[in-house]
Amino acid sequence: MKKKISFIKLCQMIKENRQPKEITVDNLTYRWTGEDYRHGWLEEYLNEYSLSELLEDDEIIEYDEPVLDDIEKEYLGNVLKPFLRQGRVEWVVKHRSKFLRDYINVGLSSPDDVMGFPSFESGEMYQNMETDHRYTPEELGL
Repeated sequence: MKKKISFIKLCQMIKENRQPKEITVDNLTYRWTGEDYRHGWLEEYLNEYSLSELLEDDEIIEYDEPVLDDIEKEYLGNVLKPFLRQGRVEWVVKHRSKFLRDYINVGLSSPDDVMGFPSFESGEMYQNMETDHRYTPEELGL
């Protein structure tokens, strides 16, 4: 999912140890490797531009935000691990019920095999997943 953010806001997010753990800017991927905002991919990015230049313009940058955050990826990855190892997971989809609650379904290799997860308040979890879009395990980083 493409997302636009101001450079200053991005620095604040990193300082607060929030997402993203990696971004793609101008077809280059920068991974977060440091303990604070002065290290990791940000340092590489700053080497390309002067900090005063960036802060002066408060440049809007575009980056690829992962569909799942780290906690969601860990949870789904652990629950689906036996099926992923066997290559049986075909798709993962988020649905919205008529009661404005979301839930996750997982389609396995047999057409009749669908695994359902408990529902949750809409917007509470899996916020970057589009409703009713079938994701492959690869798209979700599983």
